[in-house]
Amino acid sequence: MTRGPGTGAAMTLRLIRKETRGDLPLLACLAVLVLALTGLCAWAPAVAGRQEDRALRQRVTAAQDQGPLVSLSTVPEVFTTDPPAVDMTTLLGDGRTLAHRLGGPAARHLTLAGSGTYDYKAAAVTSPPPPEPAVTSTKLALSHLPDARTHLRYVAGRAPADRTPLGTAPQIALSQSTAQALGVRVGSRLGLAFDKTPAVQQSSPTAVLVVSGVFRALPGADDFWNGQATLVEPSRTPQERSAGTVLAARGLVGTDAADLLAGAGVSGPLVTWQLRADLRQAALDQARALAGPLSHYGADLNAALCQGADWITGDLSCQVGGQPTGPLQVTDALTPLLDTFTAQDHQARALAAFAVDALAAVALATTAVAVRLLLRRRSAHLSLQRARGASAARLVLVRGAVAWPVILIAALLGWAAGRSLAPTGASGAPHPLPAVLVAASAALTVSLMTWLAVREPRRPRRRRPSRRTAAGGRRVVLELTVLLAAAAGVAALRSQGPDGILGAVPVLVALAAVLILLRIYPVALRLLLRQTRRGRGAVGFVGLARAAHDAPATGLALFVLVLTLGTAVFG
Repeated sequence: MTRGPGTGAAMTLRLIRKETRGDLPLLACLAVLVLALTGLCAWAPAVAGRQEDRALRQRVTAAQDQGPLVSLSTVPEVFTTDPPAVDMTTLLGDGRTLAHRLGGPAARHLTLAGSGTYDYKAAAVTSPPPPEPAVTSTKLALSHLPDARTHLRYVAGRAPADRTPLGTAPQIALSQSTAQALGVRVGSRLGLAFDKTPAVQQSSPTAVLVVSGVFRALPGADDFWNGQATLVEPSRTPQERSAGTVLAARGLVGTDAADLLAGAGVSGPLVTWQLRADLRQAALDQARALAGPLSHYGADLNAALCQGADWITGDLSCQVGGQPTGPLQVTDALTPLLDTFTAQDHQARALAAFAVDALAAVALATTAVAVRLLLRRRSAHLSLQRARGASAARLVLVRGAVAWPVILIAALLGWAAGRSLAPTGASGAPHPLPAVLVAASAALTVSLMTWLAVREPRRPRRRRPSRRTAAGGRRVVLELTVLLAAAAGVAALRSQGPDGILGAVPVLVALAAVLILLRIYPVALRLLLRQTRRGRGAVGFVGLARAAHDAPATGLALFVLVLTLGTAVFG
C-alpha cells in the first residue's frame, strides 16, 4: 500500500504541530530575544541621536552666549570718492544678503543676528585734558553696538542719534566711569585725532564729538558686558618708555557717525555682521551639512563680490550694498566646536561599542543555551525519530519550520514596535542591517545546533589509542589561543584606547575566564567528592557526582553569566 502526496503532507503538518507544542518554551525564549533585539535596533539609534542633538544644541547655545561663533567683517573704502564718503545704513543692511549667500540648504541654519556693528581703532583724545594728573595720554575707541541698548540705562541725556541733524557734530554716549575719567558730561565736546592713511593723507584727521548721554550697565547683563569691558570701565596701563598712565576707554556712537567721520577724512571702521547657528531637532545632521559650505564661505563671498584691487592697500576691492569695501573675512569658531564635539562623540560611540558587542554575545549565547537545553530535554524523542528512519536534514527542516516563522514574526513585531517608539526628527536613524543579522543568527543557531544534535557520528575505520590525547591537545590549543587573544586585546586596548574592533575584548576576556573556570571546576568537584566519600549518607555524593557528570554542559551558561556580570559591573 502506497501513500499519496496528500497523506505525506498531512503527516508532515501533524509532525510540525506536535513539534510546536513540544518547543513552546524554546519558541517563547527565541521570540522574546528576537523581539527585544530587533526593537532595540530600531529604537536605540534614534534615542542616541536625540541625546547627541540635545548635547550639541546645549554646547552651541552656551558658546553663542559668550560670543558669536560665525562673523563676517570688512572695512569700507571711503577714499574712492571725493570727498570721502560711506553710506553705513545701506552697508549694515546688506548683511542679510551676505548671510543668504551661504550655499545650499545650510543657509537655513545660519541666520543674521542683529543689524551689524562697526568699530573704529582707538583715537587720541586731544581735548579736554584728563583731570587725573597721572594720566599722560587718553585713547578712545568708537563702537556702534545696537544690542547694547537693552543692557544699559541712561542716567543723563539720551542715546546717540542714528541720524544726526544736519550741521551738528557726531554724538557719543559714555559710561559713568568713562565720563568721570575724561572729565566730561552731557553736552561736552571731545576732540579726537585718528590715525592717518599713509597713501592719502599727510597728517592725522581730527573730529569733534558731542557727549549725548551717560549710561550705566544694567545688573544681570554680565554675559553681554564680559566682552565689552572697556565700555563700562576704562582701563589704565603704564606709559611705555616714560612715566605716566595711559587711559583707554570706549564710547557708543550712532549709525551715521561713520558717515560724518568719513567726511572728516577718517578711514573706514571695521564692519562686522554676526551670524547665529540655528540648529533644531536634527542638530547633528544639520551641523554636518553646515560644515562643508562654511569651510569655503569666505572664498565664495570674495569670488562673487570682489573684482580688481584697491589702489591704496593693494587688497581685493569688493562691493557690498553698493559700497566699495576691502576683502570679506569670515571668522569661524563653529567648525572647531563641531570638530571637537564630533571627536568626543566618536569616542563615546567607541565606548558604547563595548556594551553593544557584549549584548550581542549575551543574546547569541542565551539563544544557544536555550536551544541546547531543549535539545537535551528532547534527545530521547529525537533519537526515536532517527531510529524510525528520519534523516538529519528532515529533522533540521522540521525544527526550522517551527522556529523560523516565530523568529520572523517576532523580528517584524520588534522592528515595528521600535519604530513606533523611536523619537522622530532626530539625527539617528533605525539600523535595519543589525536587525536582519539578529533574526538570521537566531535562525541559524537553531538549525546548526539541531544538526549537531541529530547528525550521525562518524565511525572511525580503526580504533586509535591516542584519540583522547588528540582531543585534549586540540582543547589545549584552543584555550591557549583564546587566552593569548584576550591578553593581546587588553594590551591593545590599553595602548590605543577605545576602538570599534576592540569592543569585542570584554567578550574575549569573559570567554577566557570561563575556560579557566571550566579547568578549575572538575578539580574542585573531585576534592569535594573525596570528602563526601568519607562521610555518611549518599545524597551529597550522588549530587556531586551528577554535577561532575553535567559539568561539560555548563560552559555556555557560565559564559552568559560571566559576560552579563562583567558588562553590568564595567559597563
